[in-house]
Amino acid sequence: MEMELMKNMDNDGEVEERKDDKKQQRQRGGIKTMPFILVVTDADATESNPPNLWRLATAHRVEELKSIIRMLPIWAAGILLVTSSSHQHSFTIQQARTMDRHLSHCFRIPPASLSIISVVTMLIGLVLYERLFVPFARRFTGNPSGITCLQRMGIGFMVNILATIAASSVEIKRKAVASNHNLLDKPTAIIPISVFWLVPQFSLHGIPEVFMYRWALGISL
Repeated sequence: MEMELMKNMDNDGEVEERKDDKKQQRQRGGIKTMPFILVVTDADATESNPPNLWRLATAHRVEELKSIIRMLPIWAAGILLVTSSSHQHSFTIQQARTMDRHLSHCFRIPPASLSIISVVTMLIGLVLYERLFVPFARRFTGNPSGITCLQRMGIGFMVNILATIAASSVEIKRKAVASNHNLLDKPTAIIPISVFWLVPQFSLHGIPEVFMYRWALGISL
């Protein structure tokens, strides 16, 4: 009877350990591969030299590798933001050179200086985010940061889409004005449309940086 009780207790313990392992796997993202990395072969056991870390890794290193693999899709998604905003420092400057940049009769705005609008928008947005948005969102979510990193990332992508739509709308407007004045084949001509049409897209591109840069900082920490 005692032996049967001991066996039953051992079986119960194994079942509980398996349940705990499955629960931890679900919490860690469900990556169940790579168990072979922890297997010690006979050759590894008989060698007196330090183990070859290219063939044998500790459980701690395996968990670190799993964390990196889980992060790769999120890091890759951040490329979309950089791709969308990259034209702000190339094509948009070319746009501004063909638009009316006069603030007065003797002063014209330098095309490359328009990127300061995104920087100013980002700085103002960071203050508003910390002082207004986070306390307001914390009341509903209970999260000390207001919302999670992935939620910040989603908001940044949504605003980034709006910024891209605004940029395409301005380009359609610019080309329509150039067509009306027969300036499409004159690359050096100044189109009679104000350069301030570019302000909305620069401002909208500054808002995603508020959410996405905070997300990147939170992930790195």
